[in-house]
Amino acid sequence: MTTMLPLLLLLLPALLLADKTPQNTHDNPWGEYAAECLVDKVPDLWDESRIEKTWYKIDLDAEEHDRWREVATEFSTRMQSAIDVAAEMANSFGGDGAWDALVGLMVGCPDKLTEPYRTEIKAMADLTGIQLEQLTLLNLFYEIAAMCTSLVAVNHEGQVFHGRNLDFGLFYLWDTEEHTDLVVQYEFIKDGKLLFKAVTFAGHLGVITAVRPGAFSVSINTRFGSSLDTMTNFFLTGLEPDQQFVVYANRDMMTNCATFEEAKDYIENIGLLRRAYFTLGSPDGGIVVTRAFNGTDHEAIINTKDPNGWYVLQTNYDWNEPDIFLDDRTNPGNHCMQKLGRKRVTKEGIFQVMSSQTTLNKATVYTTVMEIKTGALYTFKQECKDPQPAMLPLLLLLLPALLLADPSPLNTPDNPWGEYAAECLVDKVPDLWDESRIEQTWYTIDLDKEAHDRWREIATEFAPRMQAAVDVVKEMADSFGGPGAWDMLVTIMVGVPDKMTEPYRSEIKAMADMTGIQLEQLTLLNLFYEVAAMCTSLVAVNHEGQVFHGRNLDFGLFYLWDTKEKTWDLTLRLRDLLVQYEFVKDGKLLFKAVTFAGHLGILTAVRPGAFSVSINTRFGSSLDTMTNFFLTGLLPDQQFVLYANRDMMTNYVTFEDAKHYIENIGILAPGYFTMGSVDGGVIVTRAFNGTDHEAVIDPKDPNGWYVLETNYDWNEPDIFLDDRTNPGNHCMQKLGRKRVTKEGIFQVMSSKTTLNKSTVYTTVMEIKSGALYTFKQECKDPCWFPAEPVMLPLLLLLLPALLLADPSPEHTPDNPWGAYAADCLVDNGPQLWDESRIEKTWYTIDLDKEAHERWREIATKFYSQMLALRDVFKEMTDDFGGEGAFDVLVAMMTGVADKMTEPYRSEIYAMADLTGIPIEQVSLLNLFYEASGLCTSLVAVNHEGQVFHGRNLDFGLFYLWDTDLHTWDLTLRLRDLSVQLEFIKDGKLLFKAVTFAGHMGILTGVRPGAFSVSINTRFGSTIDAMTQFLLTGLEPDQQFVLYANRDMMTNCATFEEAKHYIEDIGLLKSAYFTMGSVDGGVIVTRGLNSTDHEAIINTKDPNGWYVLETNYDWNEADIYLDDRTKPGNHCMQKLGRKRVTKEGIFQVMTSKTTLNKSTIYTTVMEIKTGALYTFKQVCKDPCWFV
Repeated sequence: MTTMLPLLLLLLPALLLADKTPQNTHDNPWGEYAAECLVDKVPDLWDESRIEKTWYKIDLDAEEHDRWREVATEFSTRMQSAIDVAAEMANSFGGDGAWDALVGLMVGCPDKLTEPYRTEIKAMADLTGIQLEQLTLLNLFYEIAAMCTSLVAVNHEGQVFHGRNLDFGLFYLWDTEEHTDLVVQYEFIKDGKLLFKAVTFAGHLGVITAVRPGAFSVSINTRFGSSLDTMTNFFLTGLEPDQQFVVYANRDMMTNCATFEEAKDYIENIGLLRRAYFTLGSPDGGIVVTRAFNGTDHEAIINTKDPNGWYVLQTNYDWNEPDIFLDDRTNPGNHCMQKLGRKRVTKEGIFQVMSSQTTLNKATVYTTVMEIKTGALYTFKQECKDPQPAMLPLLLLLLPALLLADPSPLNTPDNPWGEYAAECLVDKVPDLWDESRIEQTWYTIDLDKEAHDRWREIATEFAPRMQAAVDVVKEMADSFGGPGAWDMLVTIMVGVPDKMTEPYRSEIKAMADMTGIQLEQLTLLNLFYEVAAMCTSLVAVNHEGQVFHGRNLDFGLFYLWDTKEKTWDLTLRLRDLLVQYEFVKDGKLLFKAVTFAGHLGILTAVRPGAFSVSINTRFGSSLDTMTNFFLTGLLPDQQFVLYANRDMMTNYVTFEDAKHYIENIGILAPGYFTMGSVDGGVIVTRAFNGTDHEAVIDPKDPNGWYVLETNYDWNEPDIFLDDRTNPGNHCMQKLGRKRVTKEGIFQVMSSKTTLNKSTVYTTVMEIKSGALYTFKQECKDPCWFPAEPVMLPLLLLLLPALLLADPSPEHTPDNPWGAYAADCLVDNGPQLWDESRIEKTWYTIDLDKEAHERWREIATKFYSQMLALRDVFKEMTDDFGGEGAFDVLVAMMTGVADKMTEPYRSEIYAMADLTGIPIEQVSLLNLFYEASGLCTSLVAVNHEGQVFHGRNLDFGLFYLWDTDLHTWDLTLRLRDLSVQLEFIKDGKLLFKAVTFAGHMGILTGVRPGAFSVSINTRFGSTIDAMTQFLLTGLEPDQQFVLYANRDMMTNCATFEEAKHYIEDIGLLKSAYFTMGSVDGGVIVTRGLNSTDHEAIINTKDPNGWYVLETNYDWNEADIYLDDRTKPGNHCMQKLGRKRVTKEGIFQVMTSKTTLNKSTIYTTVMEIKTGALYTFKQVCKDPCWFV
């Protein structure tokens, strides 16, 4: 059953593979990614040796072929490489064939260009051999995609300097190095005289950055805005009179205009195919011209009479709008220029500013500094060292809300959130309380009536809207989990209503019957409300003793973004389902409530003269309780949170009785119950089976006159992206006890970020009178949204695995993982070593035989298992990447086998021939293993000097969950493909290994009496190395990790030789090599081209008798959801050096979480004897998944 999440692929590389993550604080929310001005902070960065020295002459009097011959000859290979990467990007975004479609659009385009560009582009294509349409597309591609910073500044001596950072490549799936290799400096000459100098990209005929000595300088920055109309017209009819491409217009200006005034006049008036910012410098000043398609929208001019007017600076945002929050380069740039000051405006000073983050960032290709009067132009290729984002991956998550909001935030160091910041409306705007906005409709729920009659009015009126909500949740589930995810969840609901208590069992069936909505879908919707509400609740007492209860119900975050309404689609749907109920019994009012039509529980309610309540979600896994419910139903004294709330409202008359009930009832999800009484209030922080904390109103305390709860515990802060507690408390303090009224509380609840994009409604209740006022809320732009479920996509990914697991015991603060916690079996169970479980079958790989004969037995015996694995991989790939994704990957493998070294080239051909599996598919599966193994490896030495090597091979995580067997489908398939091999040469055993049938490399092996090895994945991008391999093959002294391992096992006779080889060989993927010798061991942490660290056994150290590696560097912790290092070390310490035997090591390797759902096998090796024991492993429920 597919439960995959495309968003995971988006977030994983940046989240898991980053070298560092920011340390966020309220004063520095960006942590290490924050803007950093290097003025006065580091020595001068100006370095003459870094300045680009090469200049190419472009003689405008020469024929076009001769004009560009030198550039074409030198850069043609790199230009083709850039085109190939652009094609990969286009096909990745737009699907297979997208690049070809774009190229097809370019047919005839060169003939629509003006001279000299028409002739030049044809000459460049002719000289380089690059298809004319591809070269045309690359020229247009540069037209629209540059993100830059430009500035012009005048010092006290009147010298004018122009600084420019060219940022390019953001979101285009390759790094800026592709463009750095194409950076060229030109000297354009005519009649034997220099016209201007420029820096641009080889193959591009326009000009991006340039200076005309003694006259003017220019740099172009992209201005956001659609060019669809102008580009369409160009494709259909060509250029209009007095119309030009931006970068060609720039070159025309540099060629034809002799003075700053002429240049400025030209650039103000020429028709453009794209909007842009032109930053122009003159010998005595400068200007930023903000251009539309057919006119100038604004000009910012240097005015040295103004104390701050000695410079102009432009990024990619208009003069009257701020940068968006996640791309603030203007404020840091201005801050750094002010810090530099006019006195220090020199080429060195400007470079210092341009090299400061975030002006410098991951997308920066080069910095250029120009001096207009002299015409000097200095170019530095730039590289922004970590930590510095090329835009955080979170941007892609937030993009719909951020880019579609009007307007965007104004960020400052004191207010990093800009217009998205918290804003308390107390004393800031008139009273927002508006009687006309209060919901007037009340529905009576008569508890004395039969279930159908009780809910008939609601079912009749709201059925279409309930179905709409179901449809939105279905769309969301299928978007996150793949087609069929919703149907799978609905299937899980079969029989669930019968496990509910009365009256909910009868009521949900009645509601399904009356609305026509499938019973299981309605059940799922009820459980959905149970776990997903993000809210703010408060209770406050004024000086007169009146108690008011305020509540914002936030729901719908990340459940599909509505681009028209600029909010979450589910939030909109739920607003339409909002209902107010009066529950009556024996003809008398019991309580009032506000909730959603179709849901039978209670979120917010008041019992007049007695108490009020609102529920907020508390983060925490409900895996155990929900699993038990699905398997066996509710336990005695156990209830769903929202049904428990209704039971409390129905059955208890006093605040004390209600509080006692809610403190003690067993619940299926943790929660915060905010309760008001006629004279006070409390927040009850509930766990599953007890109360963890209570915050009680104490009017004797100057600050104790209210309590406030969002979704975080009393002893922990809100996460950075979802701080509602601090703004809420600040606003309550500003309101003060004197002004606690229904109107005052509503003013607080309508203040951002308490009010946000996912807020459905605000309710204010007065306990003594029983008044309940509900306002549907809408947070107008600019408005933030709470971001606590940053892990929500991951939750949906794991849900099937988590909910379908067998029951496990209760989580506690000391053991938050419950039965999924690490569990060391040393001294905690019987000895698990079992000779009967050891794999007995060995296959001989004779390296003296021809490739077909060498692998014939494996190919024959494992053919069907290899096909099954291929099919699982195809299904997973197509689920992630869309139908046809697997075929795209296979197509990319064309010719890959020929790029491999021997013997792997011949062996892959032989395996494909023997099995009938296409060679491209065999190649793909071999590369697939290269990148994906999650493992634990260790080497330990006992007091007798015996060395044992333990290894768990974990593989298959996130590759389709098998709902029947409760494990990863790929893990199952690979278990069937595990093979033990004895490699021999000249009739003698070289080494033993365990790997997967069909793969030619080695994961785990031992060379008797010499050394052992196991490889663990090290997180890190392989895009550069793999792209280079696909384009040009392996470099000298470079190898795939698993093939390098086999080469080492084959060719190195001693541990020292093997270690030396593995320390130095170039790799296509970083990795951890755990190696054992006859008297010790080492973990070699490998980068692509060198060794980053070694951890060596040192038996003189009391704790140095072993080394252990999972998938994390020596200086970093395991991520929270995958902590195997600490449990492994704990278990090794518990085992102790005295008990290091093959049996003892196996006991450790079989302990959770070293053993987990993705574990395929455990191998234990003894180096001196060369013994290798393999056990296929299955982690029985309850067992963690990673």
